[in-house]
Amino acid sequence: MTASLLTANAQRPDYDRNTLTPRIVHLGFGAFHRAHQAVYADRLAAEHASDWGYCDINLIGGEQQIADLKRQDLLFSVAEMSPQAWYCRVVGVAGWMRYVGGVDEQGQPIEISDPLKEALALAVQHSEQGEARVRALLAQETIFGRDLPADGRFVQTVTRYYLSLVNHGVKATLQALTQ
Repeated sequence: MTASLLTANAQRPDYDRNTLTPRIVHLGFGAFHRAHQAVYADRLAAEHASDWGYCDINLIGGEQQIADLKRQDLLFSVAEMSPQAWYCRVVGVAGWMRYVGGVDEQGQPIEISDPLKEALALAVQHSEQGEARVRALLAQETIFGRDLPADGRFVQTVTRYYLSLVNHGVKATLQALTQ
């Protein structure tokens, strides 16, 4: 394709990108994420005034890709082609992007913080191991709401897998899920 974005009939973000809040941390900036997940978030921002933005973190390599995208103001395009025509969308939901080297451009450590971190830490700290810990975590209404902790099947499933993680580790728990 030889058309540039200046001459192409590309749909550009028509929402105020400054209103986006980086609410989703996505590990990796691969083609699937760019062509599907980020496009859906972009459409939600454009069509429904969603303020959900992405924090994209590359785990393996990608330093040049991130540098290139920063020069493009974190905008990238996705093209859809059909026998009749092609359509281009400029996606603008990336709020910030880093390589997981753990430092920013000035060499300072990058900290990703969760506003619920304190509440979760207190719930874990003030509960005993096992089923009591699961109940304390599920009591976090801002995460689980009221309906999930009231659903016996949900609580039983979460408890079973939590106890499996504690007693048998991640590998055995994941293997049990696939059997």
